[in-house]
Amino acid sequence: FDSETGEFSGSSKVMLLKYEDVQVLISSLKKETFTVSGLAEETKYQKPYMPFITSTLQQEGNRKLRLSAKDTMRIAQSLYEKGFITYMRTDSPALSEEGTEAARKAVSDLFGSCFLPESPRHYASKSDIAQEAHEAIRPAGDVFVKPEDTDLTGRELALYSLIYKRTLACQMKDAVKVSTAVSVSATSSDGKKAEFSAKGMRIEFPGFLRVYVESYDDPDAALEDKEKILPKLEKNQILTLNELHETVHRTKEPNRYTEASLVQELEKLGIGRPSTYASIIDRILEKQYVVKEGNSLVPTFTGFGVIQLLEGFFADRIDYKFTRDMETDLDNIAGGSLEEVDYLRNFYEGKSGLLSQVKDVKNRIDSKTVKRLNLSQLSEKNSVILGPYGPYVLTEDGKYISVPADWTPASVTDEMVEELKRNTAVRGSGATGPAVVGTSPDGRPILYCTGRYGDYWQIGDMADTSDVLRYKVPAQLKGKVVTSEHIMDFFNLPRIIGTNTDGSEISADIGRFGPYLKCGSDFRSLKDVEEIFAVTESEARKIFSVPKEKKDGGTKRSSVRNAKPVSDKTAPVKDFGEYEGAALAIRSGRYGFYLKHGDRNIRIADKYQHDEDACRQMSLEEAVEYLKK
Repeated sequence: FDSETGEFSGSSKVMLLKYEDVQVLISSLKKETFTVSGLAEETKYQKPYMPFITSTLQQEGNRKLRLSAKDTMRIAQSLYEKGFITYMRTDSPALSEEGTEAARKAVSDLFGSCFLPESPRHYASKSDIAQEAHEAIRPAGDVFVKPEDTDLTGRELALYSLIYKRTLACQMKDAVKVSTAVSVSATSSDGKKAEFSAKGMRIEFPGFLRVYVESYDDPDAALEDKEKILPKLEKNQILTLNELHETVHRTKEPNRYTEASLVQELEKLGIGRPSTYASIIDRILEKQYVVKEGNSLVPTFTGFGVIQLLEGFFADRIDYKFTRDMETDLDNIAGGSLEEVDYLRNFYEGKSGLLSQVKDVKNRIDSKTVKRLNLSQLSEKNSVILGPYGPYVLTEDGKYISVPADWTPASVTDEMVEELKRNTAVRGSGATGPAVVGTSPDGRPILYCTGRYGDYWQIGDMADTSDVLRYKVPAQLKGKVVTSEHIMDFFNLPRIIGTNTDGSEISADIGRFGPYLKCGSDFRSLKDVEEIFAVTESEARKIFSVPKEKKDGGTKRSSVRNAKPVSDKTAPVKDFGEYEGAALAIRSGRYGFYLKHGDRNIRIADKYQHDEDACRQMSLEEAVEYLKK
């Protein structure tokens, strides 16, 4: 689809169907005969990954362990100092002879000689700028220490395990996979031929995948997750139609950079060196040019403003080729083939040097223009402007309104800015300053404030820090006029509604995941915050009388290569049901048992972390205490 117009621009082999056309096609095929028209199998060989270098360690540390590049290097430094791994700043994937033999011996001892190739595998860097002064990152010594035999814990153990497995995997045989492609054809009642295809994959020989999965203690279960087994079929076989339905395809925007993919891109562009990737990312986070949302790096208004200025006046200085060439020049200086003082003098004082460029540009920069961000989705009247106290917008009468902290350049729209202006009118002048919106029963002012974490109501003057009460404004009430009485309703939560048929108390409140009802240890979500104050005792009893729907987590199939059944790791060790509008359960993780509430993971006491029986004895009250901590 064209990125400017949205018009379909695919190849002539792709048919763009409207919903109505699809429904007609489905109806015309439902009573027809479906036949296996094509069947093909192909054997593929997957080679193991190279041993870790600095950049790939940072990438896998981020992907698999959710570590930042900075944390990965800090932990790797600690492992190196303790003698567990070789030097962690390297761009050479080559293993020493000692490392190669140690890896092959470990593979033979753990998995047998059938997993070893006849001769050792050797690796070399694909980059022309690699400085291969050190070997790849691997476990230290001529005999690798198994992760479980170390005294390491937590993230050190996790990172060492990753390095250990990757090093073993690089000296193992290829994984052998069999890819299956099936075509199923049918002719519609109006003579149109429709062909459906499916692809499957089975692992014929796991090779290095036997170790480079989540855990070599239970590799069969992990390998099965990678397989997609199709049923046995034959060419021209007649099939019975069980179900036929449409699937809508939507074009998605490109994924944002994560630390892992940014390191990969820097490496590909030839920018930076193994020792600088972590500091580059740390710098853009520290300067707040980007913020982290989950694992993604999201540009901020400040980041947009800096890039806008640099692209407008110093485009040659932030060109990828310029940066890459500078890296080469610095390497030449380090190698002695380029004189450093001459290089610096030309860079700064030369004919097109930085000094003369800055002098020229300073006369052309209009501060008002460069501070106004050019965001294509915003009209000029709703432009975001960078100020000394953060980004802001201007009202028609010239008032300044600070942009909420959770807004980003990609998410802001004209509608959002217009609503911000309307809400400011409701609250009075100054969107970030407190506005008096009512009076509490004891005569204190009720203020509407905006803080670092959003809007909130406060009972008590801003100067009174000893006895103020605060409550976060629910999303649907942000910026709206709410009576003093209704604001006090929120401060008086939880609301006691009555009792259930068994005499247990029913209450209503707002939690991290929204409004909910509570009856004993049972929780039910409400759709709207106003339901908290409107739901009656009889309505609440009716809600609790309906059994709660179970979320279908599914179960894993037992291994076809191993008669011993595989435990269901998707099922919780103990399920507490719903609490404050989200599922609460004890689950098993890489480092032991932990408490999960919605999408949040909570650490529990050491006595529970590796004792399943103890976890099953934990009470709801004790679990809630961990949430509060």
